[in-house]
Amino acid sequence: MIKKRANVLLVVYSIVISLLVNMDTAKQIPLDVEQQVLGADYSNHFLLILSKLLYPITQINAIPFIIIACLTAYLIRYIHRLASVNYWTKGLNILVAVVLAIYLVYGKLVKNNVYDEILSGGKTAILLLIFNICGIAFFMSLCFVALEKYVKRYLSLSSSEKKPQEEYVFNWKKEFLTILLCWIPYMIILFPATWSWDTINQLSEFFGHGHSIFDVYPIGHYLLTQDTFTITNQHNFFVTLFYGFNFKIGVVLFHNANIGLFISAFIQSVIYISVLVYSLLVFKRLGMRSRLIHAFKWGYALFPVFPILSLYLVKNIPYSMFLLWFILLLTGALNDKEVVSSRLWQIGLWLSVLLQLITEKYAIYIIILLIIIFAFSINGRLRKTILLGMIVPTCLFVIGEGVLFSALNVSSGDPIEGKAVMIQQTALYVKKYPNDLTPYQNKVINKVFVKKNLGKLYNPELADPIKSSGAVKPLIGYRYKTVTRSDMKQYNKVWLQMFKQHPLVYFEAFLNGSYGYLDANYIVANSSAENQSDLLPLSHTEFKIEVGKHKAAVGLSNYFLGLREILSSFINVLHHVLPFSLVLNGNILVIATLLIFLLLTSLESYRTLLIIMPLFLQIPVILLSPVNGSQRYMYPFIMIFMVVLGIVLTIIRRKKAS
Repeated sequence: MIKKRANVLLVVYSIVISLLVNMDTAKQIPLDVEQQVLGADYSNHFLLILSKLLYPITQINAIPFIIIACLTAYLIRYIHRLASVNYWTKGLNILVAVVLAIYLVYGKLVKNNVYDEILSGGKTAILLLIFNICGIAFFMSLCFVALEKYVKRYLSLSSSEKKPQEEYVFNWKKEFLTILLCWIPYMIILFPATWSWDTINQLSEFFGHGHSIFDVYPIGHYLLTQDTFTITNQHNFFVTLFYGFNFKIGVVLFHNANIGLFISAFIQSVIYISVLVYSLLVFKRLGMRSRLIHAFKWGYALFPVFPILSLYLVKNIPYSMFLLWFILLLTGALNDKEVVSSRLWQIGLWLSVLLQLITEKYAIYIIILLIIIFAFSINGRLRKTILLGMIVPTCLFVIGEGVLFSALNVSSGDPIEGKAVMIQQTALYVKKYPNDLTPYQNKVINKVFVKKNLGKLYNPELADPIKSSGAVKPLIGYRYKTVTRSDMKQYNKVWLQMFKQHPLVYFEAFLNGSYGYLDANYIVANSSAENQSDLLPLSHTEFKIEVGKHKAAVGLSNYFLGLREILSSFINVLHHVLPFSLVLNGNILVIATLLIFLLLTSLESYRTLLIIMPLFLQIPVILLSPVNGSQRYMYPFIMIFMVVLGIVLTIIRRKKAS
């Protein structure tokens, strides 16, 4: 009797969850909903509400409904048979599942362009959204728990004795040359490199034209003086020096600007290959099987994403390389304490931290958080060496950069760059509730922005129009020419006051600018060989820069255009085919990083958790970025995740063997 009752409950739970998951809340409820659902107009308030609640269920497709119901039943049974999960892990699973469900449902509403219409449907529409989110979150949490329990069960099984595995023989020169030879065709097809408008602005700064670029970013004039150095820290001072110096070598020594770009791209490729080869050595030391190490090596060599990104001249690329190097060094130390006694390892850690700091401005916040986390997570000599390896380079960088910038009068950029979410929230607030602003709030906002333009300029997924970014400005948002430091301080206070008045608007603006990073259904637009695209950089934008008395021209837009178009088509096919699409869509890798975090927490494998922490901490950074779902901000995940996955799987397998 008890078993029969349990089976009935299982069927009921499965049906209910499947209904909640599959209900299409992105469809507007029709005016004749009673007629469509109940077959007649009863003019009854209760029946009208009931019809609205039942309408999304009537639109469910039978096949996905049956699949989700069967999967739910299987997962509940599977989880029930195994040991229970602790409350901490349960709470973390539910939290992540709810967050991902919110982003998934929100993304669906935005993609169908029905967000405002659905919310205007009143309490019933909101209730349906909540039901949908709860159903998806419950199903996701079941999947998370099942995955965690499967891994725990795998670890609990005794290992069957197998033949000794062939040991991987590491040869740095051989592995490096193998990958380099496989990347050379990409270097030829994409010669001299690929670049963005930011790269062109950096080169303009380097060759003394920075003052004309200040208004393109823009940088508030209150932050500038007549003798402000032409090179700013907008896209990282040292990265600008690196690209500019190599460009000048090409122009001066070879009388060819393209050679200058190629030098930078080639150096980036060599660094990335070196780090990837080092990952093979780390895999070997962790005990990864020889066949799997070879698989990773050929994956690095043949999968087009890695060589294509290594040739892209934007700051995110070198930062991702040095971040990967840092993670590999931490992996070695946490795997074998004796590694930290190596002088070479210590120098590597110091350099990897320093290079992260000089290639990405937000890296300092990541490093500071890691210092705090490691201070409370490990002890003994290991803690001392790792903390010194992070603290000393950070202090040297802060002091050195401060002295250099002060001596040269280098602009660090405008603080508005770090307030993308704030200014988007302000613009949406003004657009939706212009009459709810007090006279003081109106005055303060109008000093920082052209208030009447905010509603027109508001782009839910891009903060640049509000920032007045770009060479051409049809409308001005941010008053960068007249705003003062005092105005910005007052604006910060007003922003907080407005949040207290309409907090949901702030939440909406935040989701608008970030849903593409955690919405599993979000797909980046296809690549292009002729225009700059977000998926992978394959185009050549022609430009000219005055170098002394001459103009250095970069004009290879038609160079190997046919081959680049073939490569673009090939990438676009992979973009929509499993499993390649999982690697090409950065948002999937962001979600996968969250899942690994949950798994390691459930396994209480806290040392391994420390290894992925530098990558995990990139998630809040991308959620606060000025562009929704941008691949460029997800490059750390695209360039690092597969290596991290290899590390985690090897550690899990080794844990089982022990």
